[in-house]
Amino acid sequence: MLILLFLKGRKSEAISPRLIALLLGTPFALNWIAVVAGLYPYGRTRQCMFLALFALPGVAVALARIVGNFTGPACGLAFLIVIGCQAFGTLQGRDLLPVAEQRHEHMDELMEFVRSNIGTKDVIFTDQATSYQLRHYLCDQKPVSIEVSPEGFESFPCEGFHVVFTGANDGALTAQSVEARGHNSDGRLDLNSTAEHIWVVQGGLASGLGEALQHVSGFTQIEVHSFGRYLEIFRLPTRLPRPAQG
Repeated sequence: MLILLFLKGRKSEAISPRLIALLLGTPFALNWIAVVAGLYPYGRTRQCMFLALFALPGVAVALARIVGNFTGPACGLAFLIVIGCQAFGTLQGRDLLPVAEQRHEHMDELMEFVRSNIGTKDVIFTDQATSYQLRHYLCDQKPVSIEVSPEGFESFPCEGFHVVFTGANDGALTAQSVEARGHNSDGRLDLNSTAEHIWVVQGGLASGLGEALQHVSGFTQIEVHSFGRYLEIFRLPTRLPRPAQG
């Protein structure tokens, strides 16, 4: 699209095609720079939806240039492009949750389980991405007050529950990260020494945390409760094994 504007623009037009190409391409360039710097995500995510405002006019201009500004051929070519994207584009589920896994019933069942089985003296441990889901569904969409601990964990109270989650740069929980977390002298995961039980919740694109943890020494007896493929919860042992020294 940008190449067409640069090469096929007519100098007699009121606005320079090259200027249009620059204006439409700049947001993409800035987004890519932010990605390289680790400041902003890029891809098929809601954070990048604003780029559609610049992509659609660019595509429209490119189509008009290709067919010589004739409406019928432009519509036909647009239709063929849509078919091509549908046939050869990235399959859903490659970078998004499959439609079957986005059922609201899965989250409703998880929330019912949490309210029925987790006590007020327990701690819910999760990653940052899943914490947003808990804020929305468990906290009944009410504002929460975030606290940051010296260990780098963040937490908030919610409808009588205490949710602790990892930092923004830690990513999704893994069996290795849970096993390697700092432990206090009592052998508990170093989140809240007064907690009776620690429950781990994970959702989103990550899956299989509980199953992977069951293959780690000291965690083999955990009981994983799954709600679809991408929502799970399990209670950690009362005493955790010491991380392996290496």
